Amino acid sequence: MSKHPVQKSGQLKGYLSEKQGVRASVVVMTELVEELCQMLGTSPSSSVAMGRLLVGTVLVASQMKEKQALSMQISGSKSIRKIFAHAQYDGLCRGYISEKQAPLSLDGEVLSLKPLIGDGIMQVMTYVPNQKRPISSQVELQSGEIGEDIAFYLNQSMQIPCLISLAVKIGAEGKVIAAGGVLIELMPGHTEETLKSIENHQKFALPLSTLIEEGHEYETLMRNHLGDIEMHEVKSHEVNYGCTCSKEKAGRSLALLEKKDFEEILASQESLNVDCEMCGLVYSFDYDEINMIYKDSGKAEVH
Repeated sequence: MSKHPVQKSGQLKGYLSEKQGVRASVVVMTELVEELCQMLGTSPSSSVAMGRLLVGTVLVASQMKEKQALSMQISGSKSIRKIFAHAQYDGLCRGYISEKQAPLSLDGEVLSLKPLIGDGIMQVMTYVPNQKRPISSQVELQSGEIGEDIAFYLNQSMQIPCLISLAVKIGAEGKVIAAGGVLIELMPGHTEETLKSIENHQKFALPLSTLIEEGHEYETLMRNHLGDIEMHEVKSHEVNYGCTCSKEKAGRSLALLEKKDFEEILASQESLNVDCEMCGLVYSFDYDEINMIYKDSGKAEVH
């Protein structure tokens, strides 16, 4: 099978302080997000929205147990109606945005997603091995800027006090020149002193996107938000783009076509291409394959 267009990878590192009750994940995935946005053909605003949710989902999934996975979907009420991201514990991820050409939205000189997403909800699906159905929960969007919304979900639904910083920076040519994030979670046993230390340190934190663009080390990105709390690295793995599409699944989507659509396609005697929105792969169906799907769908007249 052909490879999908997103071949670049990112890197994630996990850190832990058992004494202080703190764990952190740091990810840099600039080239991966840029390739995804190139494949989707997104505008700068859509690139930031898609990138932030994908980075955030990768960060949250990295704190899950082995073989677990997570999907996050934001449903908005304005220009951007749907953003979806899925990530596994091991860093395999994929994403999609419905509105690929969202207009530019600025708050001063800073890009703001709130006017583009509006009110809405964030639905989270957690996939656990050996469970037939995923665990589903949802929260109302708090800001529409995505980072704050993920933090609210972790605090409200998971009862995890946390700080999350998501960075997606667009360059002069409209390309993603920095993409990554930091997730800091307070575990049971943390002290009020640790919490206040982290909160106070945010006053001095530099823009994460600038640090990523400048190529700083992962520990520097973590320390930018965490300060001098003693931490040690506990894991490091690549972040790769992966999709679960197949020709069989594409065929099942064709089976949903109306009878008249099948008849028009078959009358043309031409093959039909089905593009995967998640990864850009194209599946081609010839006349005989389309006719077989039509018959199997139960919509064809039986003679």
